[in-house]
Amino acid sequence: MHEHQFYLEEKQKIDTLLGNEFRIVAINENLSGMFVAFKQMGDQGNTAHATLHLLIPETRKYVTNLLLAEKVDQSPT
Repeated sequence: MHEHQFYLEEKQKIDTLLGNEFRIVAINENLSGMFVAFKQMGDQGNTAHATLHLLIPETRKYVTNLLLAEKVDQSPT
């Protein structure tokens, strides 16, 4: 499969989790890629967890850009 297709699949997984109100809580990057941990708070304190293993460099850049955009949105004006 072409690398761009892998990127689209990884990006879709991230977007789906974020769309389901998951938040990025941890990132671990090593030679095997990037592991991104997500956490979702439920209505009654129940939490759901998910971890994605990202292999494509463009997807890892996408996650970094998401975090930077979130940080900018949270900064005081």
